[in-house]
Amino acid sequence: ALSDPEYIERSISYIKGWRDRFIQESPKPVFPSGANFVMIDTAPLTGDEATSFFAKGGVLVRSCRSFPGLADHYIRVCVGEEWENTRFLEVLKHV
Repeated sequence: ALSDPEYIERSISYIKGWRDRFIQESPKPVFPSGANFVMIDTAPLTGDEATSFFAKGGVLVRSCRSFPGLADHYIRVCVGEEWENTRFLEVLKHV
């Protein structure tokens, strides 16, 4: 995959596009990112509570509770397949 510049460009464009949508469509603060994931402030829910909420909606996210120096009300979500990202945004609207 790394030897295919077109694949790399498509992948980067896809990730940037979804990252931007996560930021624009989130009712919660989303931290800017240069990676294939974003961090979202889920206060007043803790990261663990938000993780459980998303799991009930069929979405897996990571609680940032174990991140040194970070408060316990953040989650991290990766850009995934289109259907996964769409489902994430649907569930996010109800947090």
